[in-house]
Amino acid sequence: MTKHDKYYKFYAVLLAVVLIVGSLAAYAQLRNAALKKEIETLSSEKQVCETQVTALNTKVQQGEEALRRISSGVAEAKQLLADFKREVDESAQWFKTNADIGNFREYDSTATDVQNWCVQLTGSETCYIKLGCFPMVNEEYQGLKYQYDIETTGKADKLQSLTEIHANGGGDCEDYSLLVKAELNYLKSHGCSDRKTSYFRYEAVQYSQDKLDVCYIDYKNNWRYPEHAKPYELPMDYTYYYVICGSLSVEPGVPPSTTSGHCTLAFTNKQISSSADVDSALKPAIVVEPQSGFLIYDFRYAAMPSITVVISDGDYYLKQNDGSWMGYGDFYPKIDALGSDLDKL
Repeated sequence: MTKHDKYYKFYAVLLAVVLIVGSLAAYAQLRNAALKKEIETLSSEKQVCETQVTALNTKVQQGEEALRRISSGVAEAKQLLADFKREVDESAQWFKTNADIGNFREYDSTATDVQNWCVQLTGSETCYIKLGCFPMVNEEYQGLKYQYDIETTGKADKLQSLTEIHANGGGDCEDYSLLVKAELNYLKSHGCSDRKTSYFRYEAVQYSQDKLDVCYIDYKNNWRYPEHAKPYELPMDYTYYYVICGSLSVEPGVPPSTTSGHCTLAFTNKQISSSADVDSALKPAIVVEPQSGFLIYDFRYAAMPSITVVISDGDYYLKQNDGSWMGYGDFYPKIDALGSDLDKL
C-alpha cells in the first residue's frame, strides 16, 4: 500500500472517529436535556409532594387537636353524668331516709305516742291502726300544726324533711302526708304495741252527714267517734300506702280547690316498685285524709280525679304531659346507656 493510500485510510478512520464522537456528543446533549427535563419534572413533583405532605401534616395536627377536644369533652360529659347520677342517688336516698320516723331521734316521743294510742292488737294477732288517731298525736301531743310553706320555709312550695317538719312545728298537706306515712312505716317495722305481727288492718273514719269532727281516743284506750261517724275498715290486702297530690278534696263530699292542689294518702293492694306500676296501683286505691282520718275517695267505685304526684318510700313520681309517670329510678337506665355510649368514644 502506498503512502497515499495509507493517508486516505487514516483520514477515513479519523472521519469515522469524528462522526462517532459527534454522534456521542449529540446523544449526550439530548440525554442531558432529557435528564434536565426529568429533573425539573421531579422537582415540580417534589414540590407538589411537599405541599401535600404539609397539608397532610396540618390535617393530622387538626385531627389530633380535635381528638384532644373530643377526649376532653368526653371526660367532661362523664363527669357531668357522674354528678347527675350522684344527685339522683341523693334524691332517692332522701325519700328513703324520710320514710320512717324511727330514723330521727327527735321523733322518739312521737313514736311512743303512736304506739300507745294509735294501734289496737286483737286476739287474732291482727294489729288495727286507727288513722283518726294521728291528727290527735301530731297536733295535740306533739304540737305539729298545719302551716303553709311560706310560713315554715319562706318558699312558695317546698317539701320539708321530717327534721324540718319537727323544727318548724308542722307543715302543709304534702309535709303532713309524708309525716303520717313515716309514722305508719314506724308502726309496721316496730310492731303493734311492741309486739311483732305480720297482720295489719287500717281503720279510717266514715261520715254519713256533713258535720265533720275529728275522732279521738281516751286514756283508757277506748275509741270514740263523733255523731254520724263510724269506723271504716280498709280491705285486709290494702297494705300499701303512698302520698298522692293533685286535684283532691280535703273533706268528703267537698269539691277540691280550683286554685291549688292537695296531698293525702292513698291505700292500695298494689305495690309501686317503678313508674310502670303507678296507674295500676292507683286504680283501686282508697284515699284517706291524714289530717283527720276521714275516708275521702274510693276509686273502686268513684271516678279518679287528676293526680300529678305520687311519693313512695324510695321515689318521687311525676306525671308527664303524655300521661306517663317518671320517677328518679327511671333515670338510671338512661344514665347507664349514656355512660356506655361515652365509653365507646
